[in-house]
Amino acid sequence: MVELRPHQKRASDWIVESVASGSRILALQMATGRGKTLAVLHAFWRLSLEHGVERMFVFTRTRNEYEPYVRDVRKFELPFRVAYLYAKEDLCANPSAKGALSEGGEFANPCRACPLFGSALPPDEVLDAISSGWDFVEYAKDLRKCPYYSLKAAIPRAEVVALTYPYGFTWRSNVIAGLYDDPFALRSSFAVVDEAHNVEKSVPDLYSTTLTADDASRAHAVLVESGLDDDARELKPLISWLKKAASSEEKHIPKDKLPRPQINELAIEDVIGLLSIQIFGARGREREEIRRDISALSRVLRLYRYVDVPNSELFTHPRGVRLRMMLPTVPVRRFYEAFGAVLFMSGTMPPTDHLEKVWGVKCRFFDADRGAGTWGRKRAILFADLTSRYEERDEMIPRMARAIAKILDVTRNDGVRLVVYPSYDFMRKVLSQEPGLRDGAFVEEERAARSKITDIAAMAVRGDVTVVHAVAGGKLTEGVEIVDGNGRSLIRHVVLAGVPYPEVSEYMRIKSEMIRKITGRDPFRYAYHVPASLAARQAIGRAVRREDDEATVWLLDSRFTRFRGELGIEAWQRITTRELDRMTEAGRGCHFGGRLL
Repeated sequence: MVELRPHQKRASDWIVESVASGSRILALQMATGRGKTLAVLHAFWRLSLEHGVERMFVFTRTRNEYEPYVRDVRKFELPFRVAYLYAKEDLCANPSAKGALSEGGEFANPCRACPLFGSALPPDEVLDAISSGWDFVEYAKDLRKCPYYSLKAAIPRAEVVALTYPYGFTWRSNVIAGLYDDPFALRSSFAVVDEAHNVEKSVPDLYSTTLTADDASRAHAVLVESGLDDDARELKPLISWLKKAASSEEKHIPKDKLPRPQINELAIEDVIGLLSIQIFGARGREREEIRRDISALSRVLRLYRYVDVPNSELFTHPRGVRLRMMLPTVPVRRFYEAFGAVLFMSGTMPPTDHLEKVWGVKCRFFDADRGAGTWGRKRAILFADLTSRYEERDEMIPRMARAIAKILDVTRNDGVRLVVYPSYDFMRKVLSQEPGLRDGAFVEEERAARSKITDIAAMAVRGDVTVVHAVAGGKLTEGVEIVDGNGRSLIRHVVLAGVPYPEVSEYMRIKSEMIRKITGRDPFRYAYHVPASLAARQAIGRAVRREDDEATVWLLDSRFTRFRGELGIEAWQRITTRELDRMTEAGRGCHFGGRLL
């Protein structure tokens, strides 16, 4: 077995000892780059040998976040077979079915009409292809086999199973449990939730949905055409109500105000099923119309399926209403009750009181970084005269844009510069002030394709991108590695253009009130401070991927002094924008006046 570094061994030993002593819910904090993936795999190896744990399930927000597990099993020749699974619509090899799957979700099942249905590869061939490092999806497509059903069938044969969050926290968990003959298979398994700081936002998003008056009207028309006149008639009051409820200003709506039509959900699911099959024979505009019909019917069903889930609330939408889950408590509880032992793990775990109060998780916590020495070298430069505070933004945005432009100018020969904003709207406003900020830069888009995001590292290595503008908590500050061939970060400077507090909104007001009722305290810490701290730490972590990485962190908000003990930065210096104007470039560093904090 591979030899672990001291901090990896401490983490592995702690996991094994905790599970062996009967602890069922664990939380591990270990900096990215310190090898937590290998530490967990090693712990599972010992649990399987010493305590009869049969398999390990790994859950990540995105599929690129579980790829290190597949890679490390192969790299270190660990005695495990690995299987993985992600969204059916992303694995689908048939373009005709993708639209139905992406829009219909749990209600659409076009697979039976697909010529690849039932054409799964043998499980052992699937596992061999994965262990060989092949692109299995392309491999299956080349053989005219279904990637989804091939991977799904291989899961019971694997010791390590990597899955995206929906397979652990939504109805899709039943898909996994149903693969095993033993109804208690999950109870004898070890589950890992990696990058667990994402749980608080990503899991509630899985239960959020929007329904517009146009959606309901279209659903009504489809039901009439399908002969379900009684169900169509039930939607009439809902359509009128949605038109009245629509508002460009977000407002909370008590759930008892929502009309409750007496619809036959099974009959509507049958209609979605028929449409999912019809989409195969359709072309062009006809296919698009069927896709929209599936979407409309699915949105109606989804709203009424999720509206009574605890901690969910209704809000206005410009064309209807939006259902949002406020806290992840219920899905998280269902998750950890399904497995024998669960490990929540991240380089930036929320504190234990936050886990207990906001997630409803009482756990055993271990910080593997404590006492393990400094990880990378970081210094902070804090601007005393800048802030992203809402009431000062109109004045501050031009000044912040000028400060960012100056920072990019004096650091232009010093690696990749990552500029992180509190929100997409704030980023757009800052960039509009100084057109030159986009020169040689990659700007994160709110709905950017995965392929576009993962290309950034290659672009940075080639020198095509030297500046990255991103949003805290977005795709570029979570799980995307911008490193060279040796794993060293290409990012030398991180500019935090404001404290990444959650946007002030009606949603946050209701969430804060909910937290106040749970804790009996001022909710600011749980609703705003902790999320902002985690987002800032994640952004800074993009620049430190190895022990010898160095980075300068530019803090463009005086309020960052509140986070000094949390960001993992030893050397802090305070300056003003006037001192920044006198800054000069000098080799790989920047020399300027300023005061140590």
